[in-house]
Amino acid sequence: MSTATDVPLALLADDARREEADALARRAADLPARGWVEHRMAMPWSLRVRGRHAHDEDTAQVVARAYALVAEIDEQLSPFRPDSALERYRRGELALADAPRSLRQVHRRCLLAREETDGAFDAWGWRDGFDPTGLTKGWAVAQVLDVLAEVDGDVAVGAGGDVAVLSRTGLPWRVGVEDPEDRSRLLGHVDLRDGAVATSGTAARGEHVRVPGGGAATGLRQATVVASSVVRADVWATTALVLGAVRARGRLHALPGTSGLLVEPGGTVHRWATP
Repeated sequence: MSTATDVPLALLADDARREEADALARRAADLPARGWVEHRMAMPWSLRVRGRHAHDEDTAQVVARAYALVAEIDEQLSPFRPDSALERYRRGELALADAPRSLRQVHRRCLLAREETDGAFDAWGWRDGFDPTGLTKGWAVAQVLDVLAEVDGDVAVGAGGDVAVLSRTGLPWRVGVEDPEDRSRLLGHVDLRDGAVATSGTAARGEHVRVPGGGAATGLRQATVVASSVVRADVWATTALVLGAVRARGRLHALPGTSGLLVEPGGTVHRWATP
């Protein structure tokens, strides 16, 4: 069993600040809101809008464009579609310079991620050739949030453990973090106005993260990273699994502007926050 109780993931200094955060969360919950869920890229995509325009037709049209963008990204970057730009690039049938913007941007972000993580996150190191699957979802969530930003209200995007939010009212989105031992429970939550939370682990998909050049990553049960961008949060949540408990703690403690929690295989929970 995990050793943590249901307390805020973000580090709140005292009870007064926690009470203030809970009051803001209650005010946010009272706003008009609407949610949509569609299955894209082999997972549910949840879009939410909050505020007085949540039920407007114009808002629904923006949401429809956001889902159309997810479908387009899937067509271009899916490793399961033989005719996707990614698969044609992998087979040498498409030059990167001629590839769609999505593939060029994801390729560039994968290079940066490999450099930032000293090779622990390596899109070239776990399958035959280039496979950006570990970064594509986070990048796609960021693109969808950009589309939803056209809405005059608070917006949130969630897909496969990655959540990105934007708040114009100044009220927070409260994002829960599941307990991998019992996914009906929460290990904690984080209140975000503008930023992202990414969780990677074995509870939903088993040991699916691979160590570059090696086997399955088994040194952590789950890693949750809070950061200013969803791509950064996603990359470091995956990297933490690759590094394992001890090395992940060392790297994340030195990573500015992040917070989160790590769940070790025995259930021990480690939390951190850096300024």
